[in-house]
Amino acid sequence: MKNSKQTRRTPQDNPVDLIASLEQVLPLLDSEKCLEALLTEYHPKGPQCPACGQALTSEQEEGWRTGRRVFCRQCKKKFFPWHGTPLQGLHIKPEEAVLFRLAVAIGLRKKDLGHLFARQPHAISYWLARLCATNLPEEKK
Repeated sequence: MKNSKQTRRTPQDNPVDLIASLEQVLPLLDSEKCLEALLTEYHPKGPQCPACGQALTSEQEEGWRTGRRVFCRQCKKKFFPWHGTPLQGLHIKPEEAVLFRLAVAIGLRKKDLGHLFARQPHAISYWLARLCATNLPEEKK
């Protein structure tokens, strides 16, 4: 009689298949919807100036919601929607950030993340530190 227990497959069992699947998903992600989801997550109070807290006008908010730089009329500061968030200075597309967090959540290793996003290990480590609350387990040697 066969053992009735099934072995659970993990992303590490066949990362090539998973990476190929995720590579096919990336072009399908809607950049505007990913941007909106990230802005909502990182700015729960809505669009406002990070320096003085002034709420944006509807004209300013339109630019802010599309990722453009905004000028605060109250304090005269210029800022992007990513100012003061984990995405500041990362130079990553919104859809890449969403897919990266998904890939980490399903358990891809740093090496596989580097392959998927065509980045060096130090860049993946930096993204992990900025975008994810926890790091991946150490790679097996």
